[in-house]
Amino acid sequence: MSAATYSDLKALGDRFYTAKKWEQAVKAYEEAEEADSAAAEDDGDFWFNRGFALIELTRWYDAQYAFEQCTTANSENAAAWCNLGLCHRNLEDWQEGLAAYETATELAPSMINAWKGLAICAEKLSNKAQRISACEVLVDLLPDDSYWRNELGRAHLASGESSGVWRALAAFLESARLDNDPCHPSNAALVFRRLNKWLDAADSYREALHRKPGYAPSEKGLEEIKQRLEKLSAKVRDFAENLPPCKQPYERYLNPFEILAVNGRLAEMPDGAALRKLKQRVIQQIQLNDGRADWLEGAEIGESRVRQILDDLDDQSGMKPRWHWVIYECSELNRFLSHGDPLYFAFFTAPFTPPPLARPPYWQMRDKTCGEEDFFAFIHSPFLANFESLLAQALDLNDPELVQALSSGRLPAVDAFDYFRRANKWMDAKASEIKGYLEGLDTQEGINWWKQTPKPMAWFSVPLANSLPDECKSGRTELCRALRSLGIDLHNEHGLTDQALKATGVASQLLVDEGLADQLKKDKAELERILKERKHEEAEAARWNIVVKIRSDEIEINKAFIRYNDTKIATASVTGIRFGVFKQYTNGIPTHTSYAIEACGAGMYVSIECKRMFRSETQAQEDFTAILNALSHQILPTLVISLAEKIATGSSTQQVGPLLLTKHGVQCETGSLWWKKQLTIPYAALAFSDYQGHVHVSAEKPESVSFSMDRRAVWNAVIVEKLVEIIKLIQSQAKK
Repeated sequence: MSAATYSDLKALGDRFYTAKKWEQAVKAYEEAEEADSAAAEDDGDFWFNRGFALIELTRWYDAQYAFEQCTTANSENAAAWCNLGLCHRNLEDWQEGLAAYETATELAPSMINAWKGLAICAEKLSNKAQRISACEVLVDLLPDDSYWRNELGRAHLASGESSGVWRALAAFLESARLDNDPCHPSNAALVFRRLNKWLDAADSYREALHRKPGYAPSEKGLEEIKQRLEKLSAKVRDFAENLPPCKQPYERYLNPFEILAVNGRLAEMPDGAALRKLKQRVIQQIQLNDGRADWLEGAEIGESRVRQILDDLDDQSGMKPRWHWVIYECSELNRFLSHGDPLYFAFFTAPFTPPPLARPPYWQMRDKTCGEEDFFAFIHSPFLANFESLLAQALDLNDPELVQALSSGRLPAVDAFDYFRRANKWMDAKASEIKGYLEGLDTQEGINWWKQTPKPMAWFSVPLANSLPDECKSGRTELCRALRSLGIDLHNEHGLTDQALKATGVASQLLVDEGLADQLKKDKAELERILKERKHEEAEAARWNIVVKIRSDEIEINKAFIRYNDTKIATASVTGIRFGVFKQYTNGIPTHTSYAIEACGAGMYVSIECKRMFRSETQAQEDFTAILNALSHQILPTLVISLAEKIATGSSTQQVGPLLLTKHGVQCETGSLWWKKQLTIPYAALAFSDYQGHVHVSAEKPESVSFSMDRRAVWNAVIVEKLVEIIKLIQSQAKK
């Protein structure tokens, strides 16, 4: 008997394959390959069927090999690439699986299983963009499949994008419309909570409970937010009670079915014939009243306005009559659109255990309008106007809790950015105020205001800014950056570090992105460090503030001035200083001692003598030492730096005894009466020494010179050495 051929064995395998006898099929295929491996190598169908049978047997490694052979034999086989991706998935080789699915979708853009596999692999690889893209394709390919709408929502929620939360919400709401699964509104509730839309979250939990009473995740969710909901609801109720009556009811919206039902509520939406009769009756009633009618709550409405409103009911081709009826049936929404009644944002019945047939307003509207976004666009304008009006009043009241309550309320559209325009206007106004304070720093009046105002940020309410919803986060971030700039300018340009800390402290309390918050935390810590060091320096400097009594005279020295009785010279005005001790001896016996200190500046002069009659030598020495210490710490640093900067830059010169200090060095005169010579000695060549109350200045180059100056007699001789040292330092830094 002749051996079976490749074709025979393959045909046998195919028969087993068709009969779904997977083990027999695989065995036949293996024998076919043994019979003629060359024939099998290029047979794509052979490898496809063999691989599929192996998948059914969950032999993933063998199946992977089979589909690799299949795609090699026929690289255009999209189904083979898809099955290869499935093998990689089950072997948890996500990257290879992703690549296989990508090839499958390129070859067959409508292959649903390939897109599903692609979405799963992208999720495992944390490829957020590709996961979203795959889910979006699946939503288009499967418009009535709630599962992939829900997956799209999960993908957007995990994206980390600022708009991702809103896109996730849209997907969850749409998936909730497609089937009655309670998990979809429960997922929407989680998103609403992330957005701080607490009443919307409660409505979504209640919708889930309406679909499945006792649904544990929603019962738990409601319990978790119960306390917050009660607080928000009470806040809005109190606000509503204190609002003045609406002066012009129905200014923004008037429901035509309310006009028709003026003599009694309509039980159901009237048909065409009934509508015409009702319209005629209403028009006749107005005509009998001279063309006008006092309508509900005293609103005066004319015939032309009534006709205009009722015209919407004649639009048989569109959805307007249906939409007006939905609004009419939702009394809370109807009242809000017409009156701006804030109670629409609060609960009207116990929200946690709703009757089985009770439906939250938003979900009731979605059902009755099939979730059409056109309906929400239809009510957008009056809703926006009323919401802005309420939010404006809450902002004017400077009530963060009320702003938060309104911002947390029911909103009729998924994308609620527009509803917070009023809040953004408030932030724009605050940004303008900050700009005004910055510009004010360019004026003396503005600087004085910052110096004299103990609470410069009292005008800015951090709680109010933080109570605004995440839709306003970009505006809050701009406020934060503006306050930071204000703080930097106050510190860097004007030295007002304490005020800079106050501005930065306010900015650091705003709810902004983590990166900016960390930067502000560092700014605040740095300013606190600088202030701490400055206070330490000031405390140290205060040690050298003195008030000394010498007989009937009083000497006061601090960082700001020198005062001798009624003569006061400001520190910045001091131009000269000299002091020293003089002892007079007669026959080797000390007969007189003088402890003199003198200062001049701004056309004033003080001369202090510490040794007085009836005061001991010890007392004179103590007074002299105390005054010199105070001068050294409080006055001389300013004097030395001021003179050195002027000399080093060439803006002025300074005469100290026989020496003229200039930008280029010390100018002096040497020689005898007939052979005098002018020299300029570089500062680097000078040497200094002290002996018996005299300052000795000498140099070897360019010629040997030596000068001696009495500290008591020569102005600024006592600081000349330090003066030269600072001049050299300034000039060396300038060269760098």
